Amino acid sequence: MKSIVTTSYGNMRLKLDTDNIVVYYDKVNKWLFVSCANQLTLEEARKGFGECLELIEEYHCTRLVIDSYAIKYSPLLPEINRWLVNEWLPVANEQGLRYIAQLTPSEQSWRLFDAVSTTLVQPTVQMEQFNSLVNAVKWLYTHI
Repeated sequence: MKSIVTTSYGNMRLKLDTDNIVVYYDKVNKWLFVSCANQLTLEEARKGFGECLELIEEYHCTRLVIDSYAIKYSPLLPEINRWLVNEWLPVANEQGLRYIAQLTPSEQSWRLFDAVSTTLVQPTVQMEQFNSLVNAVKWLYTHI
C-alpha cells in the first residue's frame, strides 16, 4: 500500500494516494479528481471521499471527476453507493459541490455513484456518466 500524503506538485494538490484510491485537486481546472481501482472497501471509500470534503471546503470546489474505470466489482459496492449518496453527498453538496462527472466503461452494468439516486437525494447536484475523460472534461467546462 502506498502512503497517505498531502503535498503540492505545481498545479495539483495530492491529498491521498493508496493502491485503491487517489484523490487530488487540480488547481488550474478547479476540480477534484478521484480515481478508484481494484476492489474498493467501504473504509477506503470513506477515507478517500472524506479527504474530498476537506478539499471541497478548502478550495470552494463545485466540480468532481470520478474515474472508476479500474474498479472491480465487489459485493461492497451497493453499500459504498448507499453511503456515498445518502451520507457523503449531502455534506459535499452543502459545502458547494454541484457537478459530478463519472468515468465508467459503457459495458459496466454497475456504478460507484448511481445518477438516479444522486439526483433524488440531492437535486442541486448534476451528475453525468461518461466513457471518456475528454467528454467528461468538456461537460465540466460548461459548468464554470
